[in-house]
Amino acid sequence: MVITVAPTQADTRRRQYPSSSSITFQQPSSAYQRGSNGFQYSANDYSRSSNMSQYGSTHDNNTTKPSKLSMSVQVESFDMKLWAAFLGVVLLVYFLVCSGGFGAILVLAASARTFGFAILNLKMWATKSAAGVSLKTVQMYCLVFFGSALSIWEYEGYMPNDEVGGFTYQMVEATSFLLSLSAIYACTVQFRTTYQHDCDRFGEQNVPSGFGTLYLVIPSFILALIFHPERNDHFITDVAYAFSMYLEAVALLPQLYMFQKHVKQAVELLTAHFVFALGFGRAVEFFFWFQCYHLLENENGSHMVGYLSLFSQLMQIALMLDFFYYYYLSLKDGTPMVFSSRCGFDVV
Repeated sequence: MVITVAPTQADTRRRQYPSSSSITFQQPSSAYQRGSNGFQYSANDYSRSSNMSQYGSTHDNNTTKPSKLSMSVQVESFDMKLWAAFLGVVLLVYFLVCSGGFGAILVLAASARTFGFAILNLKMWATKSAAGVSLKTVQMYCLVFFGSALSIWEYEGYMPNDEVGGFTYQMVEATSFLLSLSAIYACTVQFRTTYQHDCDRFGEQNVPSGFGTLYLVIPSFILALIFHPERNDHFITDVAYAFSMYLEAVALLPQLYMFQKHVKQAVELLTAHFVFALGFGRAVEFFFWFQCYHLLENENGSHMVGYLSLFSQLMQIALMLDFFYYYYLSLKDGTPMVFSSRCGFDVV
């Protein structure tokens, strides 16, 4: 008599799997960490699914990698720390170095521009890329810093009225000039293959390629020749100071134009901070000259130069109002800033 035993469900499951001798164990990937209880998921790379109910379940690709939004927020947090550090240094300089004088506001304005170009250099040298940066804007700011430094290096007519603050102002302007030269070198030599020349074509009508800034530089220089203050009582340095004021009012136009050429694409965070720092410095400078515009008079006692200075600063601020607004929204919401063809800047 033969008794046949039917296989149980456990026996059936065992037959579906290879024997232990045929299993090949592999070294865990870097996504795992060895702990006291064996290998565990790394919180940075993987998340455990709460509804995993079957063997062999796989994670969705979107859940195994950090989202672009979370990465953006992390970078934004880092940049906000940079701004906090900048403001801390400025307050230290204002109260300890410049003795809290009203003229120290000029040092604050210049420091903001220096900080902006420091961010720009950090962006290019850290990422090894000049993408999204307008070489035309950098070149014109180099002229702005050169004119400003020339007017205050051996003369005191345009410096804060205290000796220590004046020396600090000189050093800040000289540093800005050197940082602008570094940015030009990065765009034209070190990372020239990443520079987006096709998008940086502001003013290139009836002029050779790359010379579109002539439409801004030449009128600014002619205006400075005609209307310039005389606080140094030296023609070259007085014209240089006026030229730097007038040119700075339009120096950001190529960068803003380049943003428009990147419609529907996110503006790189460090580039946005660079532009905001320049605009912030100009707004602080306007606050100073609004109180002291009468000091920019010529030998005839005319205040025309002071009025032109205020007008040029207001014009730059007005050109950047959209940028300021959407920059604020991007910081508040922790989202990238995108240029929209519909209404200027928009937020993702």
